[in-house]
Amino acid sequence: MKNHEFIDGTIESLIGSIADGVREAQDSLNDIPAVDQYGRPTPSYHIPYVDFDIAVNLSMRQTSETEGSSTALPVLKRLRFSPAKQSQTADISSHVSGRIVSVPPGEGLPIIELMADEDPDKRTARERLIRVLARNSQGELIQGRKVEININWELSASLNSDRPFNRNTVARLENSALITHENGMVETLLHFGNNVRVGTVILLDINLGNAVTRLSIIR
Repeated sequence: MKNHEFIDGTIESLIGSIADGVREAQDSLNDIPAVDQYGRPTPSYHIPYVDFDIAVNLSMRQTSETEGSSTALPVLKRLRFSPAKQSQTADISSHVSGRIVSVPPGEGLPIIELMADEDPDKRTARERLIRVLARNSQGELIQGRKVEININWELSASLNSDRPFNRNTVARLENSALITHENGMVETLLHFGNNVRVGTVILLDINLGNAVTRLSIIR
């Protein structure tokens, strides 16, 4: 392997390791729960880019042996010489700086965004009107697409660990699968059970294809 090939391989490995570290860090940030123990949304974090500066210094030494020779003399005994060693030393340095930029989902194409909330004007003790707007990142409304809304029973139960929680009676959705209208919206009702305590939290998972969002509803 030539010296420059070794240097190129070393830098390539270092940059790859940095990129892997950035990805693992973002994965850890993505694991932060969407809501806290009280059902309130928590902040989300994104690493847009990472600047790097790499300096590589390489010192190489090459050693070769030169065979000695013996001389036959009529009187003196033959002398045996050890091989002579010759060495060459080379120092190589390389300096690279750059930026690793995260690629947005969809490889730069418009992606679907879901915005969900409850209508405060139609809020009652037993019902909540859930409204979802579907659009892409360029602001265009998404119509004629199927939106699924489901209660996340596992997370909802963990958010209500201090009170009785029976998934068969605590809450239900009027409709779970809906088609977006021309305004890009869908609506459904969340019904609470008769004996549900005030402060009970229901967490909804909402998705349209690969686009996913969550909404927490508090009784």
